[in-house]
Amino acid sequence: MRVLYLLNISNPDRLSADSGWIFADLLAPALADAGADVTVAAPAPAGDARCGFHQTKVPATKYRARFSGDIDELVALIRAEKPDVVVANQIEEAPAIRTALLEAGSNALLAGYCHYLPFSFTSGGQLQLDPSLNDAGLGRPVLLAFAAGLAACDRVLVHSSTAASWVSAAAARMTSSPTGTSPSTPASTPPRWSLWTRASRCGCGGRSTRSTV
Repeated sequence: MRVLYLLNISNPDRLSADSGWIFADLLAPALADAGADVTVAAPAPAGDARCGFHQTKVPATKYRARFSGDIDELVALIRAEKPDVVVANQIEEAPAIRTALLEAGSNALLAGYCHYLPFSFTSGGQLQLDPSLNDAGLGRPVLLAFAAGLAACDRVLVHSSTAASWVSAAAARMTSSPTGTSPSTPASTPPRWSLWTRASRCGCGGRSTRSTV
């Protein structure tokens, strides 16, 4: 199995502070242990010597990381690597990646990792935007991009059971009637994707649990 891991890095000079890189650095060797041929496309290498590396640019801002996917570059990379699975570290880029898969004639499975949730829930179950991603009123577009990413994926990875509950509840609110949905009681969500929660060490050290939502 050939795996293409698409990783954007916001802290290339401090990789130990970049949650996406930490996850990839753990997951890529685990995939290699399972027999996968892994290539990491990122501004800096992740994984071990068994993992291939394709260098990409560092996004200039946290908003460009979510809204400026280069589809031409993605198409060329997919055609070169011929992956069976593509992992998108920035789930908001999943629609662009799905488009690139279509243009490249690839039927690879697309998995997205929700390494940062652009929302939270109040104790009363009300969804609220993350103020750190709401500059110039961009919080709602970021949230909608997150939802579009979920819809574009075949599998969705999250880092905890709380994140799984929040993602399920948020997806339900954005795809059905918003009345009465709370993080603990998600309504029905798009049938396209399945949610995978990894138990420990950002996804590689524990047993995985699967929830189709």
